Amino acid sequence: MADQPRVLFLFSDTGGGHRSATEAIIEALEHAHPRRFRIEMIDVLTEYAPLPFNRLPQAYPRMVRSPRAWGWGFHALDGHRRARALTTAAWPYVRGAARRLVHDRRADLVVCTHPLLNAPILKALGPRRPPFVTVVTDLVTGHALWYHHRADLCLVPTQSAYDRGIAFGMRPERLRIVGLPVSRRL
Repeated sequence: MADQPRVLFLFSDTGGGHRSATEAIIEALEHAHPRRFRIEMIDVLTEYAPLPFNRLPQAYPRMVRSPRAWGWGFHALDGHRRARALTTAAWPYVRGAARRLVHDRRADLVVCTHPLLNAPILKALGPRRPPFVTVVTDLVTGHALWYHHRADLCLVPTQSAYDRGIAFGMRPERLRIVGLPVSRRL
């Protein structure tokens, strides 16, 4: 068991199918390669993030009930420079939690299904890190935070999501259109 490659899945229950996509990928991995990998699934915001970020999963349903405010916030922070400014400004505040997660949860591969987690986890992992894969769960209008230039691979569900990745500076060889992960149970 100790020699099994460790795959760390990062998500959070903030809507958008982040958990179900993570579970579907794990299910497919286990189906294709039974017991070959040691898999760990972490709700990063709930288990590691500092206040108020650790409250986002509980607050999300209320936030989306105000579509005007939600839309304003989404668009105000969407864009390559704005996303980078946001993550740079948040880094001093989330640095300790991100570094603790990376220290606590060593992995041979990291798979991320939540846009808020890409930048801080990649930064905490540092330059000598395991491969990092982002799985975008937004079909069309994925936020700029999904598309981090240091991700080794960014899997997207649609051509529209691919085009947004290119617009946000992702290199084409790091983007793949694979569809949305769906459980075999459905």
